[in-house]
Amino acid sequence: MDHYTYILERLREDDFRRLRAFAGEGRGKFTTWLVVVARRLCVDRHRRTHGRARPEREPDRPRATDSIARRNLADLLADGIDAERVVDPTGLPPDDLVLRSERHEAVLAAVGKLDLSDRLLLKLRFEDDTPIGLLAPMVGLSSRWQVNRRLKSVLARLRVELESGGITEP
Repeated sequence: MDHYTYILERLREDDFRRLRAFAGEGRGKFTTWLVVVARRLCVDRHRRTHGRARPEREPDRPRATDSIARRNLADLLADGIDAERVVDPTGLPPDDLVLRSERHEAVLAAVGKLDLSDRLLLKLRFEDDTPIGLLAPMVGLSSRWQVNRRLKSVLARLRVELESGGITEP
């Protein structure tokens, strides 16, 4: 059952991206393709949980040799890299990356201090992009205006919490 729910969760990701990727051009049946995708997802889950299967170690080969070989390989690979040409893919200076990381952690901590109902409201509105008109019955409010007021209140509390922690607007 765990594998089944895992497969369903992965298939649902990114607005069913994997399912929409199937090209029904006569090369194969959808059911065959789905079995292959499900098997690969199960293998990925197993590897993520238990790691990859390691080949048996030769009894006459000491463990230290492996780490020395790895270090030598890393040294050989590093020799061909020009440190001046390595570019950060984000294009941001390192201090900006650190500031972003700190802000992200502070926001997560501040959101974690909110009531469960307020966290649900934020998740539905900003992560799931649920329209405000549909939010009211989901969170037990009677109108979209109450949802707006509640959101403003929650966001104001978050701002106060972040400012008290030294986090200001970027």
